[in-house]
Amino acid sequence: MMYAPFPYVTGPQDAAAFVADRVAEGATHLKVLYDDGTGGGPMPMPSLDVPTIAALVEAAHRAGLVVAAHVSTARGAVDLLPTGVDVLAHVPFDPLTEGQVEAIAEAGVAVITTLAVADGFPGEDGPGVPLLARPALGRLLGPAWSGVLERQADRWMSPELPDFTVPAGNARRLHEAGVRLLVGTDAPNPGTAHGASVHRELERLVAAGIGPAAALTAATARTADVFGLRDRGRIRPGLRADLVLVDGRPDQDITSTQQVAAVWKQGVRADLGAYVGSADERDGLAALRAQTEKVMAAVRERLAEFHGNPRS
Repeated sequence: MMYAPFPYVTGPQDAAAFVADRVAEGATHLKVLYDDGTGGGPMPMPSLDVPTIAALVEAAHRAGLVVAAHVSTARGAVDLLPTGVDVLAHVPFDPLTEGQVEAIAEAGVAVITTLAVADGFPGEDGPGVPLLARPALGRLLGPAWSGVLERQADRWMSPELPDFTVPAGNARRLHEAGVRLLVGTDAPNPGTAHGASVHRELERLVAAGIGPAAALTAATARTADVFGLRDRGRIRPGLRADLVLVDGRPDQDITSTQQVAAVWKQGVRADLGAYVGSADERDGLAALRAQTEKVMAAVRERLAEFHGNPRS
């Protein structure tokens, strides 16, 4: 609903042409959806099937593309292992069995955690905005994005909220089994913001039992390795000088990453205060507003269809 219309496939026979078109557009990796909405999603919906994903993976690998697969359940994650996908996003929301953890580890697939989506729901301390409860992060976000997050916290929510201890536990067990975890936030879900939520994701990984150094690696070198970005992810002569200087020891206290002192992008020092109030900020806010309005319009249209159907 948010990103349509977009190209699609109807079966394995479309895979080669679909991937060729994405390569022609300049794609560096392919992401596929394997989620029919019956594993905890809001509604049943069409989804790719396993044979089609297998064909897409084969075509993408021939073209040198990494393939990431959206999954939300333990069953979905295991279903896709034989297809050869390189990355699973996200950590399942239902408990992984020991056998499933072992299967994921043996397959060598990486997993993007996205535990930060929990920031969009009331926690143990009740409603609130965890990002804004971190003064250093709230200060860099500025008043406009802070206002967005505050309004999102007042949205309607189902009485039955997800149990976010489950994906956190899955992440810990996958890490202990040797699975390569990658940091991701799934922004712009409610309660999250691009960039800032990376720091919250690091916090949540450490709270789940993953050490600070391992969490930092998941956000830097390992992600670069999995996606073939050989020119970044480490501090080394000859690589891109993409650097974040923080006040503290994040390898000992992960919250130190929030104390950002300076940032360099490709060797050029960034003005940390320049984003707030800028054209880039206005464009980002406008894009999020347009996407949200598009989703709401689609939901209203479907609700009208449901109400007009006596069987719904």
